[in-house]
Amino acid sequence: MWCGVCRTVADHVQEMHDHYTPFSILTVLTENYSGNPPDMGDLRDWATEHAITTAPVLAGDDSIVGKADDLWDVNGIPCFFVIDKDFYLRKIQPGWNETTMTEYIEELILE
Repeated sequence: MWCGVCRTVADHVQEMHDHYTPFSILTVLTENYSGNPPDMGDLRDWATEHAITTAPVLAGDDSIVGKADDLWDVNGIPCFFVIDKDFYLRKIQPGWNETTMTEYIEELILE
């Protein structure tokens, strides 16, 4: 919740969620401003602040970060995952590059 890049991207989540149907843009917050896992109030506040009305906003914690086979291999924030319609992980994008992400999503839509 405190990450500056994450906050910038969050302002575009609902727009991307609506534009890239059938894709869904899903946000997973892992820390609130105090460094603790977010609670329901934090999720509501995030969604309200960033005008997210239908794109899911979920709570996680730092246990999803790591390199073990059963973890998501997140080694920085923000980190974006593109999961296809068959629930295959197609891309992990550390950091934010709008051009790279939108081009990749648009390629997947054409498949």
